Amino acid sequence: MPKLEKKLLEWVDRHLYILVLVFISLLALYLRRIPIWWNPENISAYFDCHENCTQSYFYYFLVHAVQYLPLLPIHSIKWLSVFGDFGTAALCLLLTRSGQKTNVQKNNILLPSLCYIACIFSPVLILRGCAWAQIDSLAVMFFLLGWLAWEKEWNLLAALSVLVSTLLYPCMLIFVFYFLWKEKNEESRNNIRKGHNWIRALIFFAVWLLCCGLTALISGKDFGSGVVNGFAWLSYDPITGELFATWLEWITGMLVNLGLAGSVTGGIMFVRRRRPSLFFILGTHFLIAALLGSRLFGGIIG
Repeated sequence: MPKLEKKLLEWVDRHLYILVLVFISLLALYLRRIPIWWNPENISAYFDCHENCTQSYFYYFLVHAVQYLPLLPIHSIKWLSVFGDFGTAALCLLLTRSGQKTNVQKNNILLPSLCYIACIFSPVLILRGCAWAQIDSLAVMFFLLGWLAWEKEWNLLAALSVLVSTLLYPCMLIFVFYFLWKEKNEESRNNIRKGHNWIRALIFFAVWLLCCGLTALISGKDFGSGVVNGFAWLSYDPITGELFATWLEWITGMLVNLGLAGSVTGGIMFVRRRRPSLFFILGTHFLIAALLGSRLFGGIIG
């Protein structure tokens, strides 16, 4: 066998894991080409809905800002969501690997790879992203980046990343306070009395409120409406902007809002605890979130 051929085979053998992930990523990117070029007849609803529905003003600001990119207007939002899809999947892989502490577990790359594949081919990411021109995955990506930075004690990067996430998608605040509550319980079990994280959380919350108001001012609205809009997702339908009429509508709305972030963060935590069976059960959750999310799709093209 020629030396060049032998070196090539050795290189492929050493980097087979990365090459497989690259191939899977290219396949996922190719599959997204179809929904990126697909548009409903009422394409203007993609833009009008952003003005009439309940979203943060930072979300409005970003949607209008990307219209200046050298792309078709609707494609600029869709490519932004694709960036969020791949970023979310990559951070999901890194977070599951960083949670494997022993050498044996570190060498086990199967579960992190499955997490990556599950994310990148998730129907929720595809439908709520490049099909419907939503940027939910971008908010989840920034939240996961903050999670990873927090674990590496890059506190400033963590705070900035999570701030962007919660400004884009205010319901992500639930996960921020959940992780703080979880950390407090771990401290109490280990007889550690700190409490500093809750003080930081209050400061973070105050900065978040300030940014909500300032973004509203940039958008030509008043400061107070920006703050109120940050909490509107708790009781208003994201499409019609009307109050939820029944408990069933409220539950459906919460599943639509939290389905993607809950699936990804829950999957990471289950895999870290070495409970892959529970992780695969989350596939059902993805499906439910996608089906319930179809009401969003119907609202956009209806």
